[in-house]
This record gives sequence, structure tokens and C-alpha cells, in this order.
Amino acid sequence: MAPAASISAQLQDWLRRKSVDAAEIFIETCCHSSVQAKDGGVESFNQAEETGVALRLERDAKFGFAYTTDLSPAALERMALLAYNGAAIVEPHDPQKLPTSLAAIDSTPWPEYDATLADRPTAERVACALKLEKIAKDYDPRIRQVRGATYQEDRVDVYLWNSQQGERQYQRTRCEIQLMVMAAEGESQESAWEMDFAPFFDQIDPAPIAEKVAADAVGMLHAKTLATGRYPAILDRGVVASFLGILAPSFLADSIQKKKSRLAEKRGKKIYADAIDLIDDGLYQGGYLSAPFDGEGVSSQTTTLVSAGTLQHYLYDSVTAAIEKTASTGNSVRGHFKEMPHPGTRNFYIRPGSVERSDLAAGIDQGVEICDVIGIHTANAITGDFSVGASGYRIAHGKRAEAVRSFAISGN
Repeated sequence: MAPAASISAQLQDWLRRKSVDAAEIFIETCCHSSVQAKDGGVESFNQAEETGVALRLERDAKFGFAYTTDLSPAALERMALLAYNGAAIVEPHDPQKLPTSLAAIDSTPWPEYDATLADRPTAERVACALKLEKIAKDYDPRIRQVRGATYQEDRVDVYLWNSQQGERQYQRTRCEIQLMVMAAEGESQESAWEMDFAPFFDQIDPAPIAEKVAADAVGMLHAKTLATGRYPAILDRGVVASFLGILAPSFLADSIQKKKSRLAEKRGKKIYADAIDLIDDGLYQGGYLSAPFDGEGVSSQTTTLVSAGTLQHYLYDSVTAAIEKTASTGNSVRGHFKEMPHPGTRNFYIRPGSVERSDLAAGIDQGVEICDVIGIHTANAITGDFSVGASGYRIAHGKRAEAVRSFAISGN
């Protein structure tokens, strides 16, 4: 396989022979492995490697885009010609898509790269998945089935060249485990799921995840109904993450500019409680989408969106930043080399508070701990209104009581 620099050099040479105002070359190589355990053995094992090249170019204020996985010189030239001809027939787009000012990137290698993965024995990956399944099964005899015990990893090489700012590149790795189990007792059946990830193989520990998933499934057996009423509630972190997924688009500048967010014209105003600090961080240590630069080469950064409940900032890529004559916050994302970069969150989270989770229920006489929600996708991201199914535990006199399920929560 030709190295990224060689592919880029060929495309740059082709671009120099054409009337192109600006261009961007994006090359991504992903090596993926996954193993799934079942009944003490390996149900499936997969390995795949793919390299893709994408080209964006500007020609007379019009933009073309094309991609290919065929790295032969002829195929690369065909791809470039598609982008070039495509730019001739699309409508002009204002402002420009390509960033013109890219801050210098630290030349030291990205630290979240596990160089041992390439040579790590397959047996160690298999052992991780088998251990995940075994711990869950051994946790309680009521664990009747492990529906998925999976270890997977990705090794990714990213190269980006911008005609106005040169090249930059990095390597990153991510190891991930996922587990789903089913518990049963009598006529009661419950399922639970969880995952964990880390940049390094040695940071993955199956035991805590397996024990949590098994405990969650067993704990919900024979869940009761919850009487209708107004309750103080504790939200599990997974539930909070689900709500943050609905809220996230409201902070994207393109949602603001298209009047699809209630946060338009609220910068500097109080929108949440004092305890809420909301962060988006492309450099978060161990984060799922951490990298030295974003999908168009802009340096990653930490952006405080909400501080003490007050809206401070929005999230910009180069396009939305140009509209408002401001700077990108490094929030251009690419789900795949086949996709055009677009605005998105990186690692989007609420800053932790000072109260331990174990102390949250103290002082709650009658309340509910919400551990799972169903139908969160039906929440209205523009108005904020939601009504979803939920399950969890009743809180009585500051302590977790019986499991409760099949109730609804609603609000804004």
C-alpha cells in the first residue's frame, strides 16, 4: 500500500496542473479487529483494514468532493477529476469551506496510541472477550444468557493536507468492550448492557463492566410499578448522556444560524442551574473523539459552553465560523472518509460536581433513581419537550428501595 505522503504528492501534482483555488486531501487508514465470545468459545472473529482518500477542492467559489478506496494512480486521477468536474456544476457556496488559517500542531506523536496492538497476540483479545462473558455468567445463577460479549479495537492513521497550510497527521488507537446479558427468575426477565473503552489495551478491565451489567440485570428482576406523582430524581450517567445527545445540536453554530436552536441570541444569559458547567473538549484525555486536530485540520481545543449555568459559547467549524467572522472551535467531524466534514461535538460532557454518587440520595424521603430511558429519540431537540419511558429504583428515606419500571417521565 502506498504511504499517505506518496498518495498526497500524486494528487498535489495533479492539482497544480489544474485551475484550482484551494484543495484539501484527507487520507484515513483504519485497522479493525473484533472478537465475540459465546458459551466459553469464540462465536466470531473479524479483522479488516481499509484506506480511503477524499478530496475537496474549490474552483471559482464552487466546491467539489470525491473519494476512493482504489489507491492506484489511475483511480486517484479519476477521483480528482470527479471532484474537479463536480465543482463546475454545483451552486456557489458562501462562505468558503476550506480553512485558511491552521494553527501549528505539536509535532510530537499523539500520546493516545498503543503501538503494541499491531503485534499483540490474537489470543489476548480472545481472552478478554472470554473473561467478560465468564465473569458475567458467574456473577449470579439468575444470569441465564450472555447475548453479546465483545472486544474490538481500531488503529487509525489520519493524514490531512491543506493547499494553504500544508500537511498534518496523527495515529490513534481505541480498545472497546461491550456486554449484554439477560437475567431471569420465574416469569421475570430483564436485560442490561454496558460498554467501556480506552486508548490502550492494558487499560481495559472486563471485571467492572461484567459485574455492573450482571448486577443491573439481576437488580431489575420483579420490578414493580411506580405510583404517579412528582418525585426528586437521580439520573444515571447513561441517562444523562442520552439527554446530552439530544441537547448537543442546540450548541452547534449551524443550528443557531438556521434558527433550529432555542439557544439563539442567548449567549451570556442564564440557561441552566448554577451547578452546571458544560464542556466540549477535543483534547480530553482518553476521550472517544480526542485527536490533535478536527476533521478539517483545525487544532482541537477545550471549549466551555456553559459556565455556572450561563451560556458562554457555541461550537464552530470553518463554514459556520466564516459566517460570523469568528474562529473555528475545532468542531468539524468526519464519521468516515466518505463523508464531508460537518459541525459536531467531540467529547461533550458536564463537569463533575463535588458530591459523591453514594451521597446523592441523602435527604430524599421519596424519590426515584432513573437508570434507563426508552424513546429518547422522540424528544424534541428544538423545543426541549420530552416524554419517555423509564425504569430504575424507588428511593425511600435516602436509600435505594425496590426496582420500578414501565413508568413515564416528561418535562423540558
